[in-house]
Amino acid sequence: MNLPRELILWIGIAVGCVGGVLLMVVALITQMNARKRFRQRVARVVGTADDTPMQSMVIASPTNAAMRDGSGNFLDPLLTRLLGRQLMPRWLTRGNRLFMLSAGGSVGWIVFAIIRYLGDLPVLLAIPSAVIAGWLALRTAFSFFQRREEIRFLEGFPEAMGIFVRMVRAGLPVPDAIRTVGLEGPAAVAAVFKRMSDSLAIGDPMPDVLLEAARRLEIAEFRFFVVAVNIQRETGGNLAATLENLADIIRKRRTARLRALALMSEVKASIGILTSLPFIVGGFLWFQNPGYISVLFTTQRGRFVLFCAIALLSTGLAVMQVMIKRTLKGA
Repeated sequence: MNLPRELILWIGIAVGCVGGVLLMVVALITQMNARKRFRQRVARVVGTADDTPMQSMVIASPTNAAMRDGSGNFLDPLLTRLLGRQLMPRWLTRGNRLFMLSAGGSVGWIVFAIIRYLGDLPVLLAIPSAVIAGWLALRTAFSFFQRREEIRFLEGFPEAMGIFVRMVRAGLPVPDAIRTVGLEGPAAVAAVFKRMSDSLAIGDPMPDVLLEAARRLEIAEFRFFVVAVNIQRETGGNLAATLENLADIIRKRRTARLRALALMSEVKASIGILTSLPFIVGGFLWFQNPGYISVLFTTQRGRFVLFCAIALLSTGLAVMQVMIKRTLKGA
């Protein structure tokens, strides 16, 4: 029995919505089970399930990092495989993970529906295209969250470096300087240094703690800090002067990037206008003469023309976004 394409499309949308709801329910159940197991583990180690300083140190241990940051559930193995990563960042919340998967699935299904309904192309072409589009949407969502967290971190990192340098010049050891930054530094940076301080407090080696934090953050400026501290511990040297130069470089890079973003604002405005213009003209024609514009949806040839227009517009947007990213990366 041949079902109408519209019915197949709506069935697919309903299946996608039900699947999304089931995914959220399973994630919620997994989170509740993970928290229950974590409380039981804390109770066995500490002897009580109350919030105590010892509990906070157990939470900060790299051994328990998977339990503490929400990894260790079914989402992380899936995301690490899809993104080609070894570890997921600690700042990536469970809601962010669900949003990334939902965005990938939604975009994949939209691309599949466009290719099948508008383009009337075979399934063998629609399925790979939908998978690739979903994967690209997943990576784009992750890059957005990663860039947002990187900006928040770099906004306060020079100030944190200033606190760290003052502590080192006052004669405090590096672990005490890390703890001070964790207590007094900007919020985004203090959270990272607080975790490192807690890990050092329970006896984890400093090189391992620093490398663990650098691997989780994946921010070049923080890696420079980790390398400088580790080299200073092994060979000696003026750590305060090195970190002062690092803070100055970070400020200059931030200034250059803001200048590049200002120069790109006109280009982004042009992209927005060019992208919205076809939809504005199409909506105007729809209200003025619905029969004229409805040909794009009611006839096979019109749907194919609409498919080609969407494909060309998407290709142009992708090319412009790549050019902007390369320009900003070189800034």
